[in-house]
Amino acid sequence: MKERRKAHRVSCSISLNYKVLEKQEFTESFDAFSYKRKKMTIYDKLKYENTKLDFKLKTAEHETVNYLMALNTQLGLLTDLLSQDIDSRFEYTQSDIVFSVTGMSLIIKDWLETGVMLEMQLQLSTNTPRILVIAEVISCSANKEEAGFQCAVAFSYIDKEDKGQLEKLVEKN
Repeated sequence: MKERRKAHRVSCSISLNYKVLEKQEFTESFDAFSYKRKKMTIYDKLKYENTKLDFKLKTAEHETVNYLMALNTQLGLLTDLLSQDIDSRFEYTQSDIVFSVTGMSLIIKDWLETGVMLEMQLQLSTNTPRILVIAEVISCSANKEEAGFQCAVAFSYIDKEDKGQLEKLVEKN
């Protein structure tokens, strides 16, 4: 029997959020994709580095603590400033998903029509920047095992660097 899928798949639990894109929003999201991804990546890197710096503050010698605390505050302010330019209205939810480098299957609260476009942010681990993708719903059906709907999406647009991260994760598992 011939193998139906060429892409390897992996089941895992990651943090993600998504929003449904209306036609006008889809055009805007697609046009601003690179800019938004860059801002989101910078924000996540600053946030992670700020966390590491906060840890160092707790272990620093007393003469450098004031300097490091001021630096930590500055980084916090910069992180907050950058976050204002990033769409963070959508809550992250931990989801058990099955994904490959071409798409994924997940359980969502609301039923979505086939063909609906989504903007998705995937957090693979706490120390890496989120991955931004534009995806198309290819199927959505009631989930008998859990409340919600089983939804399959195909990645319509993903940055090459982010796709490389997904490939590494799939190969590792």
